[in-house]
Amino acid sequence: PVDALRGETFVGYSAPDDLPGMSLTADALGYLPVSYRTVSSPSMTVGLVAAGLGVAILPESMARPETGAVFRKLKDRDFVVDVALIWAEESNPGALAAIDRLLRQ
Repeated sequence: PVDALRGETFVGYSAPDDLPGMSLTADALGYLPVSYRTVSSPSMTVGLVAAGLGVAILPESMARPETGAVFRKLKDRDFVVDVALIWAEESNPGALAAIDRLLRQ
């Protein structure tokens, strides 16, 4: 259970609307860790964890075993992570419109 992690240092990343950079972690744990550091991207988070500088809670899509970090699904917690689709401004507008319609269904 996540309560066993209370004494760990957490690494989190700051999103534009998440100044302390730990809202995802706090939401998943149910508490704000006492010891934490923030970085500017999820990949930096993985790097610090792989270097042994803390533990992290990240979206499952970031799980990459080749990073040198161990990833485990949090089985006792379910929550939703907002995502966004991004693309180059000069991309095919017809294909993007079709993708946009599918995502809005």
